[in-house]
Amino acid sequence: MIDMRRFQSGLLVPSRQALEKTCLIIEENLDEMRALAAEASRAKNLKGSEDKRRLLLMAGLFFDFYLLAEDCFLQIARSVDLWIPGSLDWRRRLIGLMRVAIPDKRPPLLSPRTADLLDDFLILCLNFHRHSSALSAEKMEKMAGSVEELYELLENDLGGFKRLFRF
Repeated sequence: MIDMRRFQSGLLVPSRQALEKTCLIIEENLDEMRALAAEASRAKNLKGSEDKRRLLLMAGLFFDFYLLAEDCFLQIARSVDLWIPGSLDWRRRLIGLMRVAIPDKRPPLLSPRTADLLDDFLILCLNFHRHSSALSAEKMEKMAGSVEELYELLENDLGGFKRLFRF
């Protein structure tokens, strides 16, 4: 059962359907993120003559992973916060929004460690699409080493969303 008392303003109460849809999107995206994290780990171990191709594969996996997490945050912002950042740096602001509590609606959803790793992935993804040749193999290896940790942190942090609304 949803604890609607958490929403003090009666006009801005999300519907049960919106919250259930949000929980479903989170579950589906977490399943896809798990698969992408495993694929990134396998790609990390592929060494050889096609190193640039491996780095491109890993960058694509990281970007897809990040977009799935971002989709969860956007859904939460729409259904619970009822507000989405709308500036040029909206992606970074969205992570910041998930870091903080929204009074009368929800507690912080991301731990500081999760938010910091997401910031790193966001920077990597944005820089990759602008300067793919400038990415170093060491940076990609470092990110590949932390993608599984990020998945586990997101699973824990976003899993709390369902518990928050008692589904």
